[in-house]
Amino acid sequence: NLVLFYIEEHLSVRESDVAQMFLVMGAVGILFQAVLLQPILVLLGDQVFLVVTFLSGTLHNLLYGLARHKGTLYAALCFSQLTKTNVPLLASRASQ
Repeated sequence: NLVLFYIEEHLSVRESDVAQMFLVMGAVGILFQAVLLQPILVLLGDQVFLVVTFLSGTLHNLLYGLARHKGTLYAALCFSQLTKTNVPLLASRASQ
């Protein structure tokens, strides 16, 4: 992945940092998919939720580009997991 090469070169991210980032990304992904997805859908509705996830995708890519510290990368990774929560919704809409 080009992002990994970029952050290792420009932000002094080491292999142990990358491993920790993947751990955080997995934990946040589980939290969003298993715990928060249904309540958010009930609260926002399908269409608003899709807009939120697409905006989250824009934000997480922007954060990757603007990152100057590892903390910004962690925030971007969390937003990337929010972005991925639209996959089940898009799949169910496509099957209808």
